[in-house]
Amino acid sequence: MSPDPFYQVLQDTQEQVSQLLQARSGSVAPAERQELLAEVDEAVRDLDASVAVLERDAAAPAEVAARRERLAALRHELARARAPSPPPSPPSNALQEQLLREQDSHLDSIHQTMQTLHLQASSMGDELQDQSVLLRDLEGGMDSVAARLARGRRRLQWIYEQNSDRYNDCCIGLLIAALAVLLLLAFAL
Repeated sequence: MSPDPFYQVLQDTQEQVSQLLQARSGSVAPAERQELLAEVDEAVRDLDASVAVLERDAAAPAEVAARRERLAALRHELARARAPSPPPSPPSNALQEQLLREQDSHLDSIHQTMQTLHLQASSMGDELQDQSVLLRDLEGGMDSVAARLARGRRRLQWIYEQNSDRYNDCCIGLLIAALAVLLLLAFAL
């Protein structure tokens, strides 16, 4: 058998009232709180109407009384949720002075930390400038080395091209001479 819808709506409404009670601390936006109050009011009216229908249909008086009692408890919780939350009590002078001293000490430590960070940042900036100078010098050195290597490569290429024909001719001559010697030896034997 399916559960009675009255109790399901009652449970949902009780959860919404619980949310309203928690929202008194200001954790919920006022517009959202008003919307939630409107939903709860509508649910309470619907629950009242269902109890009135149950009475009119001559249902069990014990059930009607139990429902009326639960609705009364719900209305009481809703009234508590509607009541404005009490303002926080102002702190005493001694507590205020202690809080101010703690804030001053925190601000002093933050100031010291910021000074240390400023010194470190200045030191890092100087180091970066030094590194930048070194990198520019290295780049200039690399450019001159690259230019020298390119010049040397061009010279080697020119020498190779000038001498490649002579070496080829020399190698061919030596191979012909070796072949002639081998042929003479082969026929001499």
